[in-house]
Amino acid sequence: MKDEETESIGEILGRLRLEKSQSANNEENRSNIQIDYNCSICYDSNWVRVNVPFGHPRWGTIEPCKCWNERNEDQRDNRLRLYSNLNMLKRFTFDTLYASTKTNDEIDKDFQDAIEYGNNFAENPQGWMIISGPTGSGKTHLAAAIAHKAYENGYLPLYLVVPDLLDEVRRTGVSNDDDTYINRIDQISSAPVLFLDDMGGYGFTSWGQEKILQILNYRYNMELPTVIVTVSPIESFGERLRTRLTNSSISKVFNLPGITLNPGSNLGFLPKAMQLGMTFDTFEVNVNGASNRQKESLKYAFSAALNYAKNPEGQWMLFTGGTGVGKTHLVASVVNYRNDLGKPVFFTTVAELLDHMRHTFAPNSDINYDELFDLVKNTELLILDDFGSQGSTVWAQEKLYHLLVHRHNSQLSTMITMEKDEIVNNPKIASRISDPRFVTVVEIEALDYRTKENSFSSSSQLQTDAKTLRNRTSSTRGYNRRGN
Repeated sequence: MKDEETESIGEILGRLRLEKSQSANNEENRSNIQIDYNCSICYDSNWVRVNVPFGHPRWGTIEPCKCWNERNEDQRDNRLRLYSNLNMLKRFTFDTLYASTKTNDEIDKDFQDAIEYGNNFAENPQGWMIISGPTGSGKTHLAAAIAHKAYENGYLPLYLVVPDLLDEVRRTGVSNDDDTYINRIDQISSAPVLFLDDMGGYGFTSWGQEKILQILNYRYNMELPTVIVTVSPIESFGERLRTRLTNSSISKVFNLPGITLNPGSNLGFLPKAMQLGMTFDTFEVNVNGASNRQKESLKYAFSAALNYAKNPEGQWMLFTGGTGVGKTHLVASVVNYRNDLGKPVFFTTVAELLDHMRHTFAPNSDINYDELFDLVKNTELLILDDFGSQGSTVWAQEKLYHLLVHRHNSQLSTMITMEKDEIVNNPKIASRISDPRFVTVVEIEALDYRTKENSFSSSSQLQTDAKTLRNRTSSTRGYNRRGN
């Protein structure tokens, strides 16, 4: 009798032929599977074999793929921008500064001198630049433009709003966390290029002056480049701080005149450039290179904004989306449409509104806080652009919460724009701006029109250009250059 576990030669050959056939079918099926790889060089493995001839010392070795290096560069860039605090001021560049000012012949000479000095400072940060002037004179815009350009030139700026900084220091002191407090003060004091905005505004008590002086003394002794923006006259500061700011051996002081920006740049009004260039007629819905889905998104957003402009009574509208998709263009179009009908609209960025509210506490303010807050919270139609750029201080969150609660309860027409991924830390605020009962949320999915206008055809091209810029700027090494 044949053992049950033995096989004949014929059975073995038959089984092998069957297994080979099945293996071939499986291989054919695998070859028919289409996989979309992000990188056509390494097929998302992040590594490639070094392309050298046989016998070369590196033959047979591997190295990181180009895509891996580019991702690391982008992540590093994002970390540096997060550190610098420039994301909340991304629209304040020299290009937008020139666009929102009068013609060169009409700009006050002091303002022209400050722009020229700021450009040179961004090229090679040295010494201190003090920018002083009343609300609306373009101080913050100029300082942020300098910071952005310095970053592009390979330097690492740290941009801080003094009232927010002092709030942070107070909270740290209350928590009795000495290590955190010391580390934060050291980080600010030794920042390669430091920008202190709104010094002398809300909360700048003698205690606040002492904390700022502690930082500035270190920077003065180490001769670290610093830009200071203040609405208060330098003469109003204590003697020790005033002496540091006015020392001609290290500081250059610019006193800007009252209003150098166009009248439309005043709080509540649409800047002149936006009055002329951002209307429903100039909004593009059929953007070259956009997918059908993106075009439909733009058409829907356009229609929603136009309908709202015709009848905003008691309704809220929230536009969300990435940078440069047209959110601000649409709300500016609403402002222009309503203005043509003779209807009042109060337009402001959130950062600008909070800046003005802080300035009401300054001794030379021509309007008090209650007057300004009542004006904003009761206006017929309020448009808050760039919501989320205000930071996360307790003071800022509290003021925005009271503003939105009043308008929510009173059902006063309100439009808001914010980045798609912006996180609203206060759940009470989040619930007001997303109330489905009378808030229409419009998410715009589209191309960044600013990228398109600069002829950048793809994200990979942007990455390549950014890397080229970084390589070019990093070739010049200096004490304050961003390190590798």
